[in-house]
Amino acid sequence: MKKAYIFIMWIVALLFSCKKEDTVPPVINSVNFHIGDTLQNNFELKVDASDNAGVSAIEVYANDSLIVKDTKSPLVFNLNTLSMKDGEYTIKTVAYDLKGNKTESSNKVQIRNALITFNLGNSNHTTFPLVICDEKGNILR
Repeated sequence: MKKAYIFIMWIVALLFSCKKEDTVPPVINSVNFHIGDTLQNNFELKVDASDNAGVSAIEVYANDSLIVKDTKSPLVFNLNTLSMKDGEYTIKTVAYDLKGNKTESSNKVQIRNALITFNLGNSNHTTFPLVICDEKGNILR
């Protein structure tokens, strides 16, 4: 009986001493932009990720160029789109966990920057047309 008890304890100790490999990737819970959204001027990016072992990093790319990396979740970053050309961009978010697993998510968005911003004070004003031209007089908008 004593040998059986020792054998059972040895088996239990062996089972609990085996380390399980973490193959569960992190989850990107939310991003504050969606497919087809238009981003302009200063846009506050927010990416939230979670993982059973912990999130080690979150990266955000615009057309495969890294624009921000942070080691905490949620990632909050002020994206200045004025340094980007207008057009379609693929914004990719990548989340890594502490065990090296990763998850990616991509959204196509439009970058449209305002050429000029007017502050008219209060909202009690009449509407008026605004025409924007280039240096040769060609109407842009």
